[in-house]
Amino acid sequence: EFSDQAESYIKEAEIELFEARSMTDKYLEEYPDNKRWTDTLSRSDHKPTSNPGLSTSESDQNEIIDQVLNANKKYYYTKGKKRLIQLVADTNQQSSKVFFYLAKQYMLLANNYKKRHYAQSASEALKSSIDLKDKHIDPYTENNLWVTQALEYKAQIEAALKSYDTSTSSTVSTDTRPTGELGFVIPVHGTVTSTYGYRIHPIHRTKRMHNGLDIGARRGTPTKAMANGKIVRASWGNGYGKTIDIQYDNGYKSRFAHLKDYSGANGTSKPGKRIIKGEVVGHVNSTGGSTGDHLHLEIFKSNGSRTNPGPIINRQNKRGARI
Repeated sequence: EFSDQAESYIKEAEIELFEARSMTDKYLEEYPDNKRWTDTLSRSDHKPTSNPGLSTSESDQNEIIDQVLNANKKYYYTKGKKRLIQLVADTNQQSSKVFFYLAKQYMLLANNYKKRHYAQSASEALKSSIDLKDKHIDPYTENNLWVTQALEYKAQIEAALKSYDTSTSSTVSTDTRPTGELGFVIPVHGTVTSTYGYRIHPIHRTKRMHNGLDIGARRGTPTKAMANGKIVRASWGNGYGKTIDIQYDNGYKSRFAHLKDYSGANGTSKPGKRIIKGEVVGHVNSTGGSTGDHLHLEIFKSNGSRTNPGPIINRQNKRGARI
């Protein structure tokens, strides 16, 4: 009954064996048994030197990635990771875009489970994405575009890895003295992971104005009021996650987004509560539309218009800058 399908079955087996061999030295932190299968797989009769399967087309690849992103909305992060790992194999490890989204998927897991090995896997996947510059442009025409996106995302993953380091980096300032002409206290010290200005949105992948400065910091880092003032908002914001707005006595207003909580040094942060400069009002997290632990800082002038936070706190509006 199945004799006429033997050839196709053998090809399918060869594809599976090739993909299994390609995994024996990868993702070892998450799947340590991968290495143990090296000898077993080497004794197989079928040993193709290249993947005998056809590469997944760009359109099929994009459809699968969209399915993973939709599944993420239901918090199926692990399922999405497994699907993307499979897609890496299905594209013969030739698509920069697939590696990029695999890196982002690992960061979702790192932030959700607070596991460093996920962040490390994200770093490895991102490196694979970057290494595909000027390669395999024929089947995957957008490879160089996604290499650029990967390079922009690199600082955020590096900041996440440092946040898991139990020792405090000597290169990160812990100075809590006022900065700039307005004498504002810096709310959180860390590394700039995304600057104020237009950028490719890390989730929606469209060019949008980024109205704040993202400061990468360890989850749970205390977030401080920048001056004396009054809390005017402490609630969930669409895209912002848990958000606190503080109206300062000098007329300026700050917005702290993607927070873990509204737990202040002197009780719950809530609208109408007076706070003093340097007082803790919440803690860093990654709630809302976020791909990693950081503080999203926005500054509003007295006329209500947003302004670049960098000059206000006398710091560079530059990716990777220390704050």
